[in-house]
Amino acid sequence: MGAIFYREMKAYFSSLLAWSLIAAFLAVVGFFMLLGMMQYAEISASAMQGAMPYNINTYFIPSMSNGIGLFLMFFMPLLTMRIFAEDKRSGMLDLLFTYPLSDWAIVLGKFWATMVVVALMLAFSSLSYIFLSVYCTVEWPIVLSGYLSLLLMGASMAAIGLFTSSLSSSQLVASALNYGALLLMWLLYIPDSRDAVYTALFGKLSIMSHTESLLKGVLNAQDIIYYLAVTIFFLYLTVCFIESRKWRG
Repeated sequence: MGAIFYREMKAYFSSLLAWSLIAAFLAVVGFFMLLGMMQYAEISASAMQGAMPYNINTYFIPSMSNGIGLFLMFFMPLLTMRIFAEDKRSGMLDLLFTYPLSDWAIVLGKFWATMVVVALMLAFSSLSYIFLSVYCTVEWPIVLSGYLSLLLMGASMAAIGLFTSSLSSSQLVASALNYGALLLMWLLYIPDSRDAVYTALFGKLSIMSHTESLLKGVLNAQDIIYYLAVTIFFLYLTVCFIESRKWRG
């Protein structure tokens, strides 16, 4: 697994892929943070004139973390589209089958390399809260809980991305499949739905419905188990698919 991990890390950072995605992600997050802070300044000015006070830890930080989660949904397919598709196109995947590596070692090596890039994206974006703490009182447990939810969400998205990438030798097709899968899992969540039956059957399957408690600083075991289950399930599907390819010859 270590050899696969090192190979994928080298592929990410020896090209412009990882650096450009990290830079673009931080630019989007920074712009979103700027807009949020401008709104916070306006509300704070209104509060000084007798309006309802605005708690940055209750409203701004959870909203910011939720926005970062949505941005991840758009960036993850670009990060994972090549992970298996390029190997299949170049024939490298068939060569990997001849090495003394298990299918799980191949999949997990690629998965952990992807997670390093995701962790870097989130780590750099968290620096904005350090600057924010200079002007406001930031409750760090809420920030850390929010980033835990983002890391778990990123892991599940990475696992889905590995699976969709294993389905095709075309990076464009793999990216489109990943976008479709993530969009579907997002649209399953309807916050304002009054249909209790729908919410009970489908709402809890959404990748976005399990962030609410964590974004508020409340650690809910069900939410953590959900993300871990989704991650393991799609990693297992990926292993099964590449194993079936091996048997097909």
